[in-house]
Amino acid sequence: MPSPFDEFDAAMQADVDALFGEGIKIIPHAGDEYTSAPDPERPSKEGIRATVARAPGSKPATYRGSQRTSADIHSSPAEIWIDRAAYAALGYELRRGDIIELTDDDPATRYTVGSVSRGDGGDVRIILG
Repeated sequence: MPSPFDEFDAAMQADVDALFGEGIKIIPHAGDEYTSAPDPERPSKEGIRATVARAPGSKPATYRGSQRTSADIHSSPAEIWIDRAAYAALGYELRRGDIIELTDDDPATRYTVGSVSRGDGGDVRIILG
């Protein structure tokens, strides 16, 4: 039985996507630790909206127990949130190693899926690397 809040949640999610959402393309991959190629059983999907969080930064690399110094490491960890209904509409589960392309960026930025977790806030959280 649907929750009485499902309709309200869907309306709120549409507002969140319109205000904060960015376009993404999902490119599923298959393979192992040595190979990776587009997965023929899970088609690519475009036109999906997701809330994207980026945290670019730089930190010095540290080598514990050593006097070694190094240059700073620059990274841009990111994660996205996809509405539960939009995620279900994919027709398959995202897996570690799948590619997420941020299509609103020029040029588009590509990330690899690190993990997928279903939150209790009405969305699916995807950690990118």
